Amino acid sequence: MSRFRFRLQRVLGVRRLEEEIARAAFMEVETRARAAEAQHERARLDVREGLAELARAVEARELDADAVLLDQYAVDQAAKRVPVAARRAEQARDAAERERRVWEARKQALKSLENLRERARAGHRAADEHADNQRLDEQALIRAGRARAPHNLSGRRAEKAPDELTGP
Repeated sequence: MSRFRFRLQRVLGVRRLEEEIARAAFMEVETRARAAEAQHERARLDVREGLAELARAVEARELDADAVLLDQYAVDQAAKRVPVAARRAEQARDAAERERRVWEARKQALKSLENLRERARAGHRAADEHADNQRLDEQALIRAGRARAPHNLSGRRAEKAPDELTGP
């Protein structure tokens, strides 16, 4: 194995590890972003459900002052959590997007290196095939040259007599 090829394999191994680490980091941050978005959605639903509960109490004319105050307090607290949850979800989504870009860059670097390796392999195979074809052509020429040469019974080339060289 050539020194360049050995280094290329080591770099390829490092790039694979970097891509795996970046993917794992992205997946972790993406999970947190989804959880933050789910918390934001739950906070919004809590406010809607609290308001719906207050509306039902008003429609049913079951207005217990203490219960209404407690329900209103719960709705107010849920409403305070909505912008905080929205900010957290947005920050988590931004972090996930940054990690996704890092992962995509690592993935592209790995793909580029793998493409380089494949082109080098293809070039090496083509050079080997070309060298093999040249050897086969040389052997064919040697065989063809032997086949054209006149042979005596001993398998050695017969020498032409001097009168054969001058002709009639």
